[in-house]
Amino acid sequence: MRWAVIFVAVGLVSAPAVAQAQSPQGATSSSGGASTGGSPNTGGAARTPARQPSPGRQAINRGNTAFVARDYGTALTAFRDGATHDDERAESSLGIAYTQLAQGDRDAALTTFRDIARTTTAPTQALHHLRALQAIGNTLETLRRWDDARTAWQEFVSYAEAHPDIGSAANGRARVEAIERRAALDTQFQPVRQRIEERRRINATAPPAR
Repeated sequence: MRWAVIFVAVGLVSAPAVAQAQSPQGATSSSGGASTGGSPNTGGAARTPARQPSPGRQAINRGNTAFVARDYGTALTAFRDGATHDDERAESSLGIAYTQLAQGDRDAALTTFRDIARTTTAPTQALHHLRALQAIGNTLETLRRWDDARTAWQEFVSYAEAHPDIGSAANGRARVEAIERRAALDTQFQPVRQRIEERRRINATAPPAR
């Protein structure tokens, strides 16, 4: 199953970078705040300089740039730098996990996503928490761990229902239903697969034709 098929957009939740040609955080601000310059009709009055991004945000910006360029080693270094700053730890950690996915290390990414879900418990971290839950469900599906994936998506649904302003529970419910349909088909065709396997076993042990 391709990443782009599995990964789903979730309301205001950014889709994972490995399913989009953009940074792991999606469309994120490239600076810590907007310019507060004066009016152009003030006779040439000096504008207030734009506030510089925080060190953590600068690290995330470097990671995003490197990720888009597929320079994953540099991206990991930058996101890990960002994760040392409390104000950007959750978003930087998401960048780390998505970069691990892009490198093909799904087990490491799953561990990172779970760490994010475990530590983003404050109300101000709700969006990061939901993004982590989404990524856990997606990653478990790519690992074909269907029962674990269904449980992860059910957790996503519960959290989205409690926070409808940041995500849609309907998307999670759709994933649960898709996994359950797959399980039903597996059960339905299990006897057929057993007969095919038995026929292969018999053919493998039969004497060669003369």
